[in-house]
Amino acid sequence: MAEERRRDATNVVVRNKAGQVLLFRRDNKPNIPYPDFYDALGGVVDDGETAQEGAIREALEEGGVVLDPAKLNLVVVYQWPNQTEHNYAYPEPIEVDTEAWVPTEGQGIEWHTPEEIADFSGFGARIMPRTRQGILHVLFGN
Repeated sequence: MAEERRRDATNVVVRNKAGQVLLFRRDNKPNIPYPDFYDALGGVVDDGETAQEGAIREALEEGGVVLDPAKLNLVVVYQWPNQTEHNYAYPEPIEVDTEAWVPTEGQGIEWHTPEEIADFSGFGARIMPRTRQGILHVLFGN
């Protein structure tokens, strides 16, 4: 049996002036992990790409957000059994019209408050668990 290839992944927490976090709503397809859940902007790092480059690319692909690589801050790296996940924060507020954004993947993007994200019995339960952990670490520390 072939060994499963270990992949790097990346997430970036982007906030607006009101302090809300931009989240990506995943496709509602039963053949993908966590269908119809929310996720940070991010994904698998492509071959030949650094985690930072992957974060920049994914923010553009999933949210139409152009980020300055020099301002991207690596906050925490998680080692999972099949993946290394790099969690970044962008220090400057970004404004994106979520109603006007036409997604090329997923169902769209939405702004949510840190309190909504931290509410495990409410909206926060609809965020991919690993991603929620990374977002909360970026927002609140440990």
